[in-house]
Amino acid sequence: METTSKTVWWRVVGRWYAEAGRELARRRRTVILGGAGVLAVALALAWSGVDRTLADRLVEARPEGMIRFARNVSKWGELHLAPLMALGLLGALGYANGRARWMGAAVAGVMGGATAGLVALGLKALLGRPRPYLHMADGLTWFAHHNEHQSFPSGHTTHCFGVAVGVLVLAPRWGLGFVVGAGLVAWSRMYLGSHYLSDVVAGAALGTLGGGVLALAVRRWLNTRTQVETTSID
Repeated sequence: METTSKTVWWRVVGRWYAEAGRELARRRRTVILGGAGVLAVALALAWSGVDRTLADRLVEARPEGMIRFARNVSKWGELHLAPLMALGLLGALGYANGRARWMGAAVAGVMGGATAGLVALGLKALLGRPRPYLHMADGLTWFAHHNEHQSFPSGHTTHCFGVAVGVLVLAPRWGLGFVVGAGLVAWSRMYLGSHYLSDVVAGAALGTLGGGVLALAVRRWLNTRTQVETTSID
């Protein structure tokens, strides 16, 4: 992923998003069926009362030390903190060691996390689900302008899984650590009473989709560059 005088990076990013769109089109049946499955699970968790029961149990008699730990995990799970630092380290190591896949994984992680996170923000504001700690009747209030009514899906979980899966596709060994971190963030959001289980399930699915298709797009671009460079040498 070395830059050249002929490289115009905003065009390259545009190609990645265009390729991600083509990936979605190629896998549309899987995406539709998977999305329907995740939505069905989320609705079942909400309507069956599992969401509410689990949310109540998680906040019962929580040790102060665990609350502090969960708050720190949640805080550092913000995209611009630990995930971005880890991606920067991965990209730097990739550059220093000539590992184009590592650099591509860092780029895919940033794009996957940011893109999926923005979609999640729009859905949260549109749907307007009250957060568990409000102890309100569960449901959708639509077009919510207050953070307290923006529970579904979990934004933290979405962007963390977008980052993790973006890395996992291109650099699996690194990606496993990112996935563990994303899982901890999802747990922290429930433990703090900010999200229901269905919120983090939907967030993980959305992040996986965003990170996955963008990582596949970056991987295809890297493979094409490698083929072109090999042909030029021959």
